[in-house]
Amino acid sequence: MELLNRHTYLRLICRLVLVCCVALLPLTANSQSLSEAVSKAKAKVNEIPDSLLQKAVNADSTIIDSIVHEVTKNRDVKRQSGFSIAADIFNPIMMFASDYGQIEGALKVGIKDTYYPTLELGLGKCDMTDDNSDIGYKVTAPFIRIGLDYNVLDNKHQRNKLFAGFRYGLSSFEYEYHGPGITDPLYGGNKPYKYTNQKSTCHWLEFIVGIQAQIWHGFHMGWSVRYKTQLSVGKNECGKPYYIPGYGTTTNSSCWGATYNLIWDVKL
Repeated sequence: MELLNRHTYLRLICRLVLVCCVALLPLTANSQSLSEAVSKAKAKVNEIPDSLLQKAVNADSTIIDSIVHEVTKNRDVKRQSGFSIAADIFNPIMMFASDYGQIEGALKVGIKDTYYPTLELGLGKCDMTDDNSDIGYKVTAPFIRIGLDYNVLDNKHQRNKLFAGFRYGLSSFEYEYHGPGITDPLYGGNKPYKYTNQKSTCHWLEFIVGIQAQIWHGFHMGWSVRYKTQLSVGKNECGKPYYIPGYGTTTNSSCWGATYNLIWDVKL
């Protein structure tokens, strides 16, 4: 408290001396020059002990450092705000290498570099035939996911991120089953096995962990691992769909998935 009083007293003295000098300039114009008035002001300041001046300078430096820190932090927050656009490059490879897969993109909006509301849109496709039964399944349809990611790192404003989140997924589509004709064991004859335009609406949840790392300027790469669980699956006379766009196969009520994204950050 004593040091604070001295600093306050020092600033008041300096300001009063300079103000008085300026105020007295018109009165002293006839008796002394401007340089003489300034010299008197300097002399008053020189009367203050050097130790006290140094303490005042150090105190002011601390205040300035605090201001610079706050400005820099706010600048970093502003630089990190905005949104990002992502494209998955993993699942398209799966679609070409196997009987099913999907293409998808995502839009994320950053809130305080901590929360990221996310919208994911894509197109899923499956065209497969079982080698043993020769029964085939075919579907091509869009899907949507909405959810939220949370940045779990302590330093929220750095360019790399480690996140956890969830998604709600929805797809409404038509699918078909087809296969060899069925022979009637009682009356004979052959009945075609083909069910087309089968409608289904499916809902599911996904729980996600992933990372995102900068590779060059605003471009990042990131991957995520997803645990998916079904909420509801629409069924028809031929049974439930084998593959749900955006979700995967329905062999079990839950499954795992992954994405590997190329991400472009747009800073505002």
